[in-house]
Formats: sequence, structure tokens, C-alpha cells
Amino acid sequence: MTVCIGTLPSSEGAAKAEALLKDLRDNPVNSKDPTVNDSLLTCTSLLYSLQYPDSLPQATHWFCSKTPLVAIEAATFLLRLHAYGSADDWRNKLTNVLKGCPECVSGYTVARKRSDETYLSCFKPTALKGLRDSVDKWELSHVLSCLKKSGGLEDGSLRAAPSAVVFHALDNITLVQNVEIHSLFLERTPKTVFDDWPEKPPAGLLYLAASQNSAVRKWAKRQLALCPPVTSLPTGDHVLLMFTALVKRLQVLDQTSDVADHSLLGPSPAYTDIVNSTHLLPPPSLWLSFPETVRIIAAKDRLEVLRHLDGTDFLNMVLGHLHDNNEYLPQVLNCFQHLLAVFGDRLWESLPAEFPQVKIDGLHDNPAFELLIKATANPNLLQWYARYLQSIWKTKIFPDALAKMLAFTCDTVQHGNYDVACRSMVMLVIARVLRTVYGDAHNKRSEPHLLVIRQTVCLHAPKLVAVAFGRDHKDDRWTEARTEVRSLFREVLSSDGRRTHGLLIKLSSIARAGDKALKSDLGKIPFGVHEHLWKRIYDGLPSDDADGMAILVHAVAISAHLDQLKPEVYRVRGKGTEELKELKLAYATEVNNYHRALDVMRQGFDSAVTLFSGQAKPPILAAFLSGDEVTASLIAVMFSPVETLHTSAQELVTQAYDVDGRDACFRAYFEHHPILAFRGTFAFLRTVEGIVSELLEACTVSRSTVLCLTDIIDVLCAKPDGLLFSSSYSQPGLLLPEKTLELWILMSDVIAAIFKETPVWSSYIESSVMIVWMRDALIFARDMVSQYGVLNAAASDTLKTSMTMASPRKATMSSTEATMMKELEVVLEQATKWLKLTDAELLHQSVELLKLILKCFEESTGLTPPLSVIEKLDSYTSGRTSSKIELTRDQLASLEGAVAPFLQDRRDLTDAQNQRKRSPPSNSNKIREAEPDTESSSNSEDDIEYLGRTMKVEKPAKEKPPKPNSVLDQLMMASKGLANKSNAQTAKLRMDMTSGLSRKSEKSFNKSLMTGPAKSGQPSSSKMQELREASRAHARQYELPQQGRKATPQGPKYEGSTTARLTSSKASRSSSHNPSEDSDEDKDSDDGDEDDDDDDDDDGQRLASLSKLQKTAKTPKVMIPERRGIVLMDSGVRKPGKARVDAREQARRTQLRLKPDLTPLHRLILSWSYDHDGDEPPNFDSRNLRRVPDVFQSHDEYYRVMWPLLSLECWAQVVKAKEEPQEKTIWQIAQKQYVDSWLDLDVIVIGSLPKKWYLAETDIVLLRQTAGNKCLLAKTQNFKSNPRGVNASVRCIPSRVDIGLNIGTQWHIEKIFSLSTVHREYSALMGLAYYDLYEGIIKPSPAELPAIPNDRIQRAMKSYSVNEPQAAAILGSLDTEGFALIQGPPGTGKTSTICGLAGEFLSTRDARPVTVHAGRGSEKASPQKLLVCAPSNAAIDEVAKRLRDGVRNAQGVPITPKVVRIGNDSSINISVKDISLDALVAAKMNAQPAKEKGVDTSDELTKLRKELEEINRQRQEKLELLQLSKENPNRLLSAEAELKAINAKRSSVNQRLNQARDRQTDDRRAMDAAQRKYRQEVLYEADIICSTLSGSGHESLEQFDFETVVIDEAAQSVEISSLIPLKYQYPQQLAPTVISMKASQRNYQQSLFVRIQKQRPEAVHLLSIQYRMHPIISQLPSKVFYDGRLRDGPGMAEKTVQPWHRDTMLPPYRFFNVAQGIEDTSGSHSMRNRMEAESAASLYNRLLKLFSQHGELDYRVGVITMYRGQLLELKNRFTQRFGRDIVGKVDFNTVDGFQGQEKDIIILSCVRAGPGVNSVGFLADVRRMNVAITRARSSLYILGHAATLERSDQVWKQIVQDARDRSCLADNVSPATFTAPMLTPAAATAPAQTSKKAAAPAAGGPNQEDLFTPTQIKNGAIQDGAGPSTLTSESVPMISAPVTTAADLIAHVVPVNDDASSDLSRPIAVRKRSPTDDGQIRAPPALRNNAGDDSSGSTHKVEVPKVRPLPTKTKAAPSLFIPKKPQKRKP
Repeated sequence: MTVCIGTLPSSEGAAKAEALLKDLRDNPVNSKDPTVNDSLLTCTSLLYSLQYPDSLPQATHWFCSKTPLVAIEAATFLLRLHAYGSADDWRNKLTNVLKGCPECVSGYTVARKRSDETYLSCFKPTALKGLRDSVDKWELSHVLSCLKKSGGLEDGSLRAAPSAVVFHALDNITLVQNVEIHSLFLERTPKTVFDDWPEKPPAGLLYLAASQNSAVRKWAKRQLALCPPVTSLPTGDHVLLMFTALVKRLQVLDQTSDVADHSLLGPSPAYTDIVNSTHLLPPPSLWLSFPETVRIIAAKDRLEVLRHLDGTDFLNMVLGHLHDNNEYLPQVLNCFQHLLAVFGDRLWESLPAEFPQVKIDGLHDNPAFELLIKATANPNLLQWYARYLQSIWKTKIFPDALAKMLAFTCDTVQHGNYDVACRSMVMLVIARVLRTVYGDAHNKRSEPHLLVIRQTVCLHAPKLVAVAFGRDHKDDRWTEARTEVRSLFREVLSSDGRRTHGLLIKLSSIARAGDKALKSDLGKIPFGVHEHLWKRIYDGLPSDDADGMAILVHAVAISAHLDQLKPEVYRVRGKGTEELKELKLAYATEVNNYHRALDVMRQGFDSAVTLFSGQAKPPILAAFLSGDEVTASLIAVMFSPVETLHTSAQELVTQAYDVDGRDACFRAYFEHHPILAFRGTFAFLRTVEGIVSELLEACTVSRSTVLCLTDIIDVLCAKPDGLLFSSSYSQPGLLLPEKTLELWILMSDVIAAIFKETPVWSSYIESSVMIVWMRDALIFARDMVSQYGVLNAAASDTLKTSMTMASPRKATMSSTEATMMKELEVVLEQATKWLKLTDAELLHQSVELLKLILKCFEESTGLTPPLSVIEKLDSYTSGRTSSKIELTRDQLASLEGAVAPFLQDRRDLTDAQNQRKRSPPSNSNKIREAEPDTESSSNSEDDIEYLGRTMKVEKPAKEKPPKPNSVLDQLMMASKGLANKSNAQTAKLRMDMTSGLSRKSEKSFNKSLMTGPAKSGQPSSSKMQELREASRAHARQYELPQQGRKATPQGPKYEGSTTARLTSSKASRSSSHNPSEDSDEDKDSDDGDEDDDDDDDDDGQRLASLSKLQKTAKTPKVMIPERRGIVLMDSGVRKPGKARVDAREQARRTQLRLKPDLTPLHRLILSWSYDHDGDEPPNFDSRNLRRVPDVFQSHDEYYRVMWPLLSLECWAQVVKAKEEPQEKTIWQIAQKQYVDSWLDLDVIVIGSLPKKWYLAETDIVLLRQTAGNKCLLAKTQNFKSNPRGVNASVRCIPSRVDIGLNIGTQWHIEKIFSLSTVHREYSALMGLAYYDLYEGIIKPSPAELPAIPNDRIQRAMKSYSVNEPQAAAILGSLDTEGFALIQGPPGTGKTSTICGLAGEFLSTRDARPVTVHAGRGSEKASPQKLLVCAPSNAAIDEVAKRLRDGVRNAQGVPITPKVVRIGNDSSINISVKDISLDALVAAKMNAQPAKEKGVDTSDELTKLRKELEEINRQRQEKLELLQLSKENPNRLLSAEAELKAINAKRSSVNQRLNQARDRQTDDRRAMDAAQRKYRQEVLYEADIICSTLSGSGHESLEQFDFETVVIDEAAQSVEISSLIPLKYQYPQQLAPTVISMKASQRNYQQSLFVRIQKQRPEAVHLLSIQYRMHPIISQLPSKVFYDGRLRDGPGMAEKTVQPWHRDTMLPPYRFFNVAQGIEDTSGSHSMRNRMEAESAASLYNRLLKLFSQHGELDYRVGVITMYRGQLLELKNRFTQRFGRDIVGKVDFNTVDGFQGQEKDIIILSCVRAGPGVNSVGFLADVRRMNVAITRARSSLYILGHAATLERSDQVWKQIVQDARDRSCLADNVSPATFTAPMLTPAAATAPAQTSKKAAAPAAGGPNQEDLFTPTQIKNGAIQDGAGPSTLTSESVPMISAPVTTAADLIAHVVPVNDDASSDLSRPIAVRKRSPTDDGQIRAPPALRNNAGDDSSGSTHKVEVPKVRPLPTKTKAAPSLFIPKKPQKRKP
């Protein structure tokens, strides 16, 4: 609307004039009134003072919207000046107004009438009539003058006249009838319309529209077309009067109508003259003017006006003329259409019900109508169809009317006597009509109308389908109709899908309501879809019709998420009335109708897709898939749970982009059409989000959704080829950040909704069905959360930046991150409810998901999870919930670790609030932390907890530490707590410390690496009732991140556990909180002990309804066993708050003990330069090396001593990798990304990899340029091999110098070493402070040997078949408080002693009392377990074999314990593979059905891929043939048929391939779940677990507490390795038992056994009787190493005598001096001696030929050496001579690898030989010597260069001399020596005599008078080679090793159980040992060389305090979820 632009200069004057005019309206005055002149003057002055903008300089407006209202009123009042002759100035101005503005003219006409009615109402009518006539004459003069003046302008038409003047001529009906003016319109008809006229037309325009002159009539109609319907027509309006006059004219001359009275036509006779005017059209031609005028006049409120136009019913007039058989029928129809559009069903009011259809039937029968249709192919002719049907919508004639209308249009008009144009026009109209009525029916939800329309359309489906898709209707004349009918089909078919979805929602609602839905209208109108139409379309759709296929895809996609209903779910529940029975019957009928609808909509879809995809070329298909609607629809179908649907959709993508598989299809779509793919995914996810809460169950669509989303996550985020990393995804138009954020939101919403509704669904669905897809949902959620970093970076638009440069950690949180984390909150809240599941696999996945989500919160900036979730998880982990959960202890511990940071945050907040409310304590009340280690506790944090309160403790000032000079200096300084220095000092220290690493490393480097180990005994506070105060702050944290908790930059959180960061009592986060908001909730209260599970939304009833499920066996929980006997426990709870604090603190310490942060270790290793030369790593300061003291004062000191040695060990492995050739592989960098201060590289392999080559996550690798020397070390993050190729991710430290790590560059990658063992050693070092045995290790004080009654010893000797020292050791170890040590030389029965210990342990473990709680019975517990460890695989395999074969219990009865050997399968000896964990798990899985354990489908996939390749080849050939056959119709048809068959086959194979892939995924996941389950069962059932020291750190054992731990060969490992198995908790203060053969010599070389032994030598159990070696052999170690103390067991000579002893060359012991041997270096830089190797082969050949004709020597010979190079040489020589089988018959090994084993014959090759050789390296290692010469039972043959050995080492000199003295030395030996004939010795009985002499004391134990006593050891009375009387104390350090050989540790810890029944006859495949993980514990470089270290064993035992047993495992619950309330037991 135009805005008023005229203004008055004085508002005061305007107000005065307005008041005057109001008075004049109320009190009109005539000309005689004395005030009238003043009024005229006032109004004239006002009007003349109007001002307008300069933009309208000539504009003057008095009557339009541009004029102020008061000015319009003044102009109206001034119209009386027409009566004044002296008003010429006013008239001139009025003339200008009426010439310039048409709107003013219209307003002037209104003002004239209004002036007569108001201001002039006081005059007589005659006077007014005279004035009106006078004004009309003036206006006529004015108009004629203006019109005539314009005659010579432009084209001479009236269009050249002023627009306002022409309007004026028509607005006054008197003027338009003037002869002159009418002539002007006839002569000068405007050629164009006036577009500046007002919307309301002038009355004269209707007059001209009825003019007989066609040009005038045409122009008038065009001008009327610009006018909208008139909104206001008051009585007497000129337009209404003109229309009435025209109707009267039509009626007067209508022979069928009566002439009516014209008296009401108005006040002017001019309207009466119109009826008889000769200028207008006569009837019936007058109908030509009515369509336009009716449109202008008709309005919804004028129904009665039109029914009574001066007594005439115009509506009935129009209906009556529908039957006219004349040429004006189109105009009548047009008027009819206008009336229907305006009045609708009101048009038929007061008429008979059948009247409308009678009229339409008559119209259809009207010959004029038929001719009209034939002659005019104008769709407007039938536009009234839809209006007509809408007008009879509510009548009973609607079905008949619709049927007749379709019969007329689809049958009658489609006959051949109608031309194509006519037929196509009619089909176009009827399609539009049907679309309209369909829309109305759906909008009104009118099922009756939908039924009628559906039935009618299906009746005419053949014709409609023929028009839409038939080849006969492809003519261009059908295009418009064809398009319209297709649009109709699109809407109709889509409506079927929507209605089917609606029916399912309705069925769900009724089933949920049960008998409350009795009033439902279900079944009153049976549900159905357009069955015939669907079938016709599927049958009639051409294979090349892309648009038709798009319609089908869209229609099917609407219901793609729907699946068949389960009868047991969808039914009405309840019993009773007949009404309910009727409802059930109707419900069942509608369920069947629903299924029928799905079948109708889908049957034929796959065939149609196959035909279409097979016929279309890839470019055409690609273009088809790029359509907006097609993409969204096809994505929905790909998500469908219905196999035929999603495979059909995938077929289209497969053909278009030549890909196979669902994941590849998604990738192709997201790669080629990213915007459309995102849009389609979003649409489907919104659908799924809506239905999961509406349906009774949505399992199938949930599963298909999570499977597809898993693929999409992989497509977008997987490294290295995830699309988010590609350059194509960086286009601005893609809006990637917005789409990524929306994807995250929708995925989170969907998975949260699934988590929420699953408890409801599980009450309907079988557990076996639920478990499969629930596992898939959890795996997807884990994948999604795992990719949070990538998705967050993409959503924040920082992903590309992170690929090029390292970005600092943000101090504040972005809005994107806040949104994503907010979504994750909902997922976390709902996923927490799944902890009440009963299935072990689902619980495992749920726990892992929760840990991932909590880690995301921990690493976010300023966000914490909801308080309610933290409270719930805390109640679960602390055991203070009454809800029943079935989490294992390991799962609870890991959850506790994940929750701990947030509990700490809230504690900090609460403590700060409490501190502000309290006054500071005085100095006298300072509280100090009580810790055993005072030095350690002195460096604890400032805040400590005391009785639940946090108080401040002052700390003494410390001296300034020395400045660090190297990395290790920094580590040492950091371990003293230097992080507590001032900020400036700390910043400087950080820069100094990282000088050898990265200048700008993250601040957390010194938070973990630089602060040293975590302090033990950290205080903790966690009263959850106090923490609720933080909920307000939590609610505010999303409003403004900077106003939430203060964000402190945190260090990187990389690999390893996050728990190492929990050692600080002040977390980096803090929350803002108003002290005034504190409440009394912070007081210590028991309220928090109540279970808060009642807050779980509405899940109470849901979970309680799940009692009928869970039919799968549950994995047993791990619990502490309880002995027989009854102990009544007090059920009352005392100090629950303190109990929670203690439990939480214990869980925190457990996390720190088991899973410390490994990041510092990785950072140190990766900072090294691989090309650095030397035995020490770069920047290593040897001054940090310290002598290992016997006693440590603190963990700090322990760390400072051991950490440098461990770092040396890591570097030694790098050096070793340099010496040994490594397999090099070529890789290309595909992506790189900076993560905090790390650089992650995603690499793909170029070419092929060596067979069985792979990377483990613990591998350190070297990246070196393929065309250069630059290199760096990296750690493997992951390694993945799939059909697309092999890729990996490695992590490194960004180099300060660019070495070319650019995307696309190629690098050599080779494995350097594995961190698996180092990880465990480092973890032990860092976690020692939290060991239960901490004090016994730091400050060892072994207990004195207990006094054991002789009768017990005698019973033990008899029961366990052991001698007296062994029996004393067995009983004493289990009775000793603290560490118990057993010392025994080789062969003295250490393994027998271990077997006896096992028997005693198993005999006494079941005697513990069973705890009985009130209201609960006794529960079965996991058996207590014995953990047995040894440094090497060989040693532990030997022990495991003995234990597996059986032990004796305390009564001497043989028993077979369940033994489990844990370790790498390739490292386990074949003799014990049957009890390996993998073998036992495999055995359990093989015993299960294939469905549970999964089936290997790889062969099937390979077969299907080959079949698909062949089909694709055939298809390509047929396509080429098709192109060549276009000119040959017969050949073309044949080729098309063959191609069709091939495409069908291809589709079938693709479908089978997808099915196989899904099965493979399911089977793989099922297999993983089964392996976890059975691994848990095997470990749970085990009695004894055996592993290497390193293997004992495996995470699968962390869930158990071992009461007893045995460490065999303890002296053969460095101390840190011995710490690994001691990390487990012990329920009693008992100690491990240690069995050792020999201790290390001094300092850091000494073992843990030696260091403990030194504190109390008399506390060692001594084993002195050997049962292994022939007496002639045992003389050597006894003399050289044990000063003759070693005694032989009874009858050892007879037991070990062999046939070859008759050969003088092969006695029990012989030293062969290979004088011609010369050492050299092999390719691996290790020593070898070829002459010795050849001699060894000749020696064996002699044995073989003389004494082994039938394989008697197989598996009885061991060939050992101390060098790996010689080992390879020996294998080669033997293989060349005896064939490849010899490697399986003879045991070839290094001395290190052979420790713990024994053979009848040992051939030892010394290697070192040469004239210039004066040093024999680690051949001089006494421990290795001892091991080497004590492995033989019957014969020991040493091959060596006597001269070299004698001059190079004193011990070897002694060995050679001993051989000479006993005539056991053979000089000048060569391979030919062993070809001499056999000679028999003269005195064959000598050995027997020696044996008897040695065996004499055996009856009561050997004579030990020559052995050293423990007191002599303590006093240092031992010296190498000296007797008891000659030893001095100064010699002790040097000699401790030879004396204390062989040590084994036993640690009392806690249990597990397994069935030891194993099939020894079953063949087991032996795999090649991994070169990087042999399971052995390595000593520091100073202790070993290439061959590693070896010595004999020792044993060690620790006993620790009892802890309360865990609740024992109950009977498996029947439901998938644990019910809310416990079920009552049946009596």
C-alpha cells in the first residue's frame, strides 16, 4: 500500500481543522450559515499548505493514500465549492488533481457520494440533484477537453491521454454513456492497458467489456484482468449496480426468464438505460463478457447478493445454461468454475442432493460440450472438475461423481474419434484433478474418500499406466499429460508408503494400550494400497525409463524402513469381553493388511532395478543417481533392513560406479555426490529417530541403520583414505563443517534413542535376536566416538589445518565442540543403562563405549559429564548400589579409572567450597600423611584428606636442585617433585628438559615423564552427596564456556592409560561456583548410600518386564573364593562414607598400579636418532647410572636408579636391530595429522608385503627415505589389511628440521623392536609405589625360616615324593611371613619343588570359610589360582609340562590341575600347546554350534568375487555386441535377452556377495565375542596359570587376584622384570616364594632374589641334592661353581647310564679341543665357528650310526651355543647332512633359550677361537656357563678352542684343567675324529663306583658338612674356590653370584580355574617364532650381548593380607537386562 507522503506544515492547524470537520459532519451547515465562509477558508488554507517531496514537484494529491486523512476530509468538504461561481482557483487545482492521479479520481468519486451524505445532507434532494448534474457537466467538460487534446499524440489512441482522465471517463457511468466519450473509445481504443489504475475497476470498464465492438471489449477484458476480485461492494456501489444491470439485460432478453422490475438498479437512470443499450452485446452473446466480470464480482460473502440481484438468482441462471447447445457454453463453464471456486459446496445449498450430478451428467451429454472438447485442446475447459468434486465432498454422490468423471475422461474421450491433442488434454486435466482430491483426502485424513479414490484409480490403472509409461504415448503431444500422470503416480505411491507407516504407528499404539483401545476405529475401513496400480507399474515400466525408475525409488523409499511384524509382538493383550475379541480380530486383520501392503509395494522392485541397471550405461546411471530426489530416496533404500530393497539400491550404485559391497556403494555416493548423500542420510536418520520411540520394537531397522552408519563413518573418517581428508571435501560450496556437525547430532540422537528404547523392545524379542544387533549398535557407537576427534576437527573446520601444522591446545571450548559434547551427554546417559545387561559380550562392549565417551569428556576443554551419570557410575563401581549388575571386577576397575577424573574435579570444587566456609587450621593442628615411606610422603600434594575433610598442609622449603644436563638428568630431577617449583622455574625446566626431544612439546610431558613416578598413598575424597552442589555449575557450562570452569591448558593424552594423570589431587579443571549456593549437603551423610537407580527415567517398569529372556549362557564372574566353614557377617554398615572413600581410593591405586601412563616412555624412545652411534642413547648422561643398593629409601630413589637402566635396554634393542638385517617394505604417506605435539602418519603399502609380515601396536619402526638417508623412529598405532590394500598408522615426534614427511612421498619402513616387554617393565617401574608388596621390595626384610615339625616334613616327603630339603622348602614357604627364598643348584629338584608347592596350595585353598550374608546363601566362587612365571618361554614350558602331567595333593593322591599356559602361540613349545590359552579357547569354541562361534566365510567370498569378475567380463562383451547389433533387429533382440539374463545373474551374485560380507562381519564379531567369553571361562576355571615374566603382565590377568605367585629362574632376569607378576593384589600378608640357582654378581646386575637374600641369608631354603646329571657330569659344576657342595641323588649313575658310554670317545663328559677352529662374523654380526659346527655334526653322526638305528636319539639331543650366528651355522650343517627333519628331532637353541630345559645329550659349541683372541666376551658370563653345563642328563660334550679359553678367562681355564685332570680332554679334534671305530673302555664299572660313593648319604639326605651355612654367607665367609675356613668378608660382592645360583620367586596372591583334560595325541601346528616378541625378559646391555642372558633359576614367595571376597557368581538371570527389583525366590 502506498504510504502517505504529503505533509502539513503545522500539526496544530491540522488538529484544529480536524476538530472543525468533525463538527461539520455532525452538524452540517448550508450556505447561509455565517460560519461557512470561515470553514471554507480554513479548509482551503489547509489543503493548499500541503507539501510534497522534491521527487514529486508537480504532484498534487487530495483524495488518495498519499494525502493525510485530515486533508482528504477537507477536500471532501470543499466539494460544495462546485456551487460557487467564484471558485475558479479551486476548480483549477481540482482539475490538476484529477488529471494527475487515477487513485485520486477513484477517491474523488467516493468523496462526492460521501459529501452528499454528510456535509451536504442539510440540503434538499432537489438541490442536491441539481448540484450533481452541475458537477457531471463540469466533469464531462474536463474529460472531453483532456481526451481531445491527446488525439494528436503518439499513436492517437486514448492510451496517449492522461491515465487519470481515461479512468475518470469510466468511473462516472454518466460519462461513459455519453455519445462523444463512447465514440472516442470506439475510435481511439487504447492499444495497451493502464497499469497505474487502482485495484478496484471503474464501473464503466464492465460496461465496455460488454461492448459490441470487439476491440473495445478485448481491451476492457485485458484491463479487467489486472484487477483482483473486489473486496468491498457496499449497497449502491457503482460496480455492483453495473453488474446488476448487465445481469438484468441478460435476463430481460432471455426467453427462458421472466422480465423483472428494474426499480432497484440505483439512484441514476443511467443504470436503467444499460439494459436496453444498443452499444452492448445482446444475449446470449452477452455471456462473452461475464467470465471476467464474475471473477471481479464473486466473493465468499456475496452468495446471497448474487442469488438476489434485483430479484434475479444469478447462480441458478449459470447452472441452467450449462445445458445450452450453443457457442457460448465455454463462457458459461468459465462462470461456473468461478462460482465453484468461490462458493464451493455452498453453491448447492437448498438444492436436491442429486441436483449437482444431474447437471454434470447433462453437461457430459451435451453435444456442444463434446464438440467443445474436440475442437479446443485447452485444459482450462475442464478445470472446474476438481472444484466440482470438492463442492460435493461431503455428499453421498461423491463416489458416483468421481467414477463417472474418470469413465468419461479415461474411457469415453480416449476413443479414436477424439484426436491426440484432445485425449492428452483430458488426461492432463484428470491427472491434475486426481492429485487435487488425493491431497484433500490426505490432508483431511478421510479414509472413506481415500478408499473411493483408490478403488476408482485402480479401476482405470491400465489407461493411466499406459499414458505414463507406454511406448504409444511417447509422442510430444502427450508430454504434458505424461508428466502430470507420473506426478500423480509419485504422490499416490508415496502416500501408500506414508499411510503404511501410519498404520504401523497406530498398531503399535493399540497394542501398547491393550484393552484401553476398545474405542478404536481400527478395521472399520480396511487398510489397503493401490495394489493394481503397483502391479501395473512394475509390469509396464520400460527398462530404459529413468524418470519412471526415479518414481519407484522414491515411492519405495518412503516405507523402506518398515519390515515384517512379529506376531508375538504385535497383538492385543488382555482377556475378557466380546468387544475385546472383536478388537483382536480387527487387529489381526489389519496386521495382515499391513503385510499385504508391504508385499504389494516391494514385489517387483528388484526386478525393475535389475532391468534398468542392466540396460543403462554407467554415465546414464551416474546422471540418474545425481538427482536430488533420487539420491535421498536411494540412500534411504540402502539403509533399509529389507534385503531385497537394499541390495537393489546397491545394484544401481554398483553399476554406475563399478563398485561392489555396501561400504563401497556408500563411498561412491559420498565421493561423487557429497551434498546429496549427506542430505539423504540426514533425512533417513530423522525418520529413524522418530520411529524408534513410536514402535513397539524397531530392532531390524536399528540394526541396518547402525551397520550402514558404521560404513559411513569408515568412508568419511578411516585413515588414510577417509573422504574428510580428501581435497574434494574442502570445497566451500560443500559446507562441510555444517554437514559434519549435523551428521554427528543425528547419529548421536539415533543411537541414544536406540539405547533408550531397547529395554522396552527386549520385553518382546528373544535375547538371541537382540544380542546380535545390540552388539552391532555398541560397535557403531564405539566407532563413532572413536572418530570424535576427526569429526570435531571437520565440524570446526580445522581438519585441514591439523594436517599441515601443529595447533596449540585451545584454552576455551568452541561452540561446535560444546554442541557435539552436549549430544554425547545424551548418549552417555542412555548407554549407562545398558550396564544392567546380563550378556557378557554386550557388557564388554558397553563398558568400552562408556570409557571412550568419558575419555572424550576428559580431553575436552572445560566439560564434564552430567552429575547424575557420574553418581550412577560411581555407585556401581563403589558397590554402594542396591541394583544388581554383572560386571566383572576388571570392568568395574576400568570404569572406576574412567570416572575418577570427574570425581576428582568435583572433589576439588567441593573442597574449595568447604575451605571457604572454614577457618584455616592452626599450625598445631597440621596433619601429615602417614605413609611407610617418609621421604616419599614428604613430597606429596599440598591438600590431603583427613576423615573426609580436606585441609592445607605446609611443606618445608627445599634446596634448589642442580640444573639438568641431559634428558636423564631431567628425569631424575623430575622424580624428586620439581614440578612444584614456581611457574617461572617450571617453564624454564620444561624447556631444558625437552632439549633432547622437541622444543615445543606439550606441557604434560613434565606432568608425567618429568614428575617421575606417582606417589603412593595419595589422599582421596568422594562423598557424592557433597558433589551435587556442582550440578548448577554444570548446567551453566554450555551457556558461555569462558564463564564455566576455568580452562587450563592440558597436556596431551595419548597412548596408554589416562590414570597416570590422576596422581595430582588438583586436576587441571575447576568449576566456578557461588559460595552462597552451598547447602548442608556437603556434610558427611549417609544419604548418598542409597541407590539412585530410581532416577532412570521410566525404565523401572521397563527393566522389570524383562524377566522372560536371556537364554544364552553367561560368562562367569571373577570372584575371590571362600573356604568352607561359616562366618556370620554383620549386616550393618558402619561409616559408609569412609567405606566409599576407601573403596574409591583402592580402585584409584589399582588403576595406577596396573595401567600407568606410557606416554613418557614413548616420547623418550621416539626422540632418539636412529643413526646415533654408541652403546648409549642420544643425550644420555652416564653419570646418572648408579649402583643398585641393597635397600632403597623411597620409590623416588628406586625410579632414579632403574629408569636409566631401562632406557639403556630400549636403546640396546635399537642397536641390535642395526646389527641384524631387517625386512624393508615400501610405503607411501597418504595422510598426516598433528595431534597435540605428535605427528600421526597414515601410510599405504606400495607393492606387496612379505608373507606373514605385519605390524603390532607395540612395534617401533624406522621410516627412512627411499632416495635419501633421512630417517626417524615411530610407533605403530594400527595396522589394517583389507581387499582394498594394506594401510597403517604410525606416530612420531615432529622433527624441527623438515625431513620431507609430505603426503605422496615414499618411505622404507622396517621393524626395529617390540615394546611389549618394555611396556610391562616400565609399567611395573611406575606402578611399584602402589604394589601391596611395595615395602617388601623397596626395603626387603625376609622372615626367618619357620620351625617345621619333623612329622610334617616326613608327611610332605611321602605325599609329594620329595626329599627333606624340598619338603622343608615347600612347607616353610607357605608358612613364612614375607618373602620366602629357595636356593637350589641345577638339577636339585626345583621343578619338583614347584609341583609340591602346587599340590600343597591346591590341597589347602578350599579350606577358607564361606561368607554368608543375611538374606543370601553361599555362592560358588572362582577357585584360587597359582601364578607360575619364569624369564624365558623354554623355562616356563618345562614347568607347565610337569604341572600339566599332574601333581600330588597333601594326601599323596595324584591330581590333575587345570593348567593354562599364557603367551604368544609361536613361542610356546609344542609339548604344552594343548594347554595354551589359545588352544583351550579353540577347544571350547569347536565344541559349540557354528552359530555361536561363527563360521569362516573367506572361501565363500573369494569364490563369489571370482564369479562376479567372470560375470562382469561376460556383461562387457554383451554390451559391445549390443552396440554392433543395432542394425540387425533379430541379433539385437537376442543380445538384449542374453544381457538381461547376465544382469539378473550379476544382481544375484552381488546380493549373495553382500550377504556373505554381512555374515562375515557377524561371524567375526560373534567369534570375537565367543573368544572373549571362552577366554574368560578358561581363566576363570584355571587352577594354575603359567607365563613368562613379561607375559604375566597381560591385561587378561588383571581381573584376578593371585594368592600365590611362583617365579622360576628368578636370577636370570633383571629386577624390573620380576616386578611384573608382583603387581597383582594379595588378600593376605603372605609372601611369594623364590627358587633361584644363582644370583647376579653385583650392583644392578643382581636379581631381586639376591637383593632380598642379602638382607637375611639364613632365610634361604637350600636344595642340595641334584637329580638330573650323571655323577661324572655333576662333578664339573660342583667343583667349579659350588665348591664340591653339590650332591647326587640316589642311583643317579644307574639312572643316567647310556649305551654310547661304552664308546671311549663318548663317555658321560668330554671336552673336545677343536684346535683348528677359527671364529668369524656371520651376516648378522654374530660370531660363528664353522669347524666347531662341522665337528658337532660329525659327533652327532657318530651317535646316530652307532647307537640309534630306530630313532632312539630323537628328541634327546640338544645342541646349544651362546651366539645366534653359530646357532644358524649349526642348523645349516645339520640340515645339509641329515635333512630338514633334523630340526624337529634335535633341539637347537642358544643357552638363553634353553634355560629351564634338559636333554640326555648336550653338545655345547663355545665358538670363540683364534690366535689373537684374548677375550671371550659374554662367554665369560658365569651364569651362562652354569646353565650350559648343567643341561645334560647323561652326556655333556663341549666343543671349544682350549688355548683361547684358557688364556681368556679363569673359569674356563679351570674347566679345561678339570677335563685334563680327569682325562676328559680330547685334543686336536676335527670332524674326521668322529669317524674312528668304537673302542670299549677297560674299566666299565668306574662310573658305578663313583655313583655309589656319591649316593651313600642319600638315605637321610646328603652329607652337608662341606656346604656353607647361611650364617657363613651373611658373614661373607665365601670366596671363589676357597673352603669355609679361608673366606673373607671382602670377597662377598664378587662371589655372591656363584653361591646363590638358581632362584625362583613365589608370590602369594589370588585366583582362576580350567579343565586340564587335554588330548596329547592331537597334532598341533607349530608357527614360526616372531622375531620381535619371544616372550623373554631381557637384561640391560651390561648384563648381556646378542644372545641375551641366561642362568639358572631361583624361587620367591610372598604372602599378603586378605581382602574381602567379591560377591560370588549367581545363577544366570533369565532376562537380557537385570530387572529393576530383585525377584522373589520360589519356596
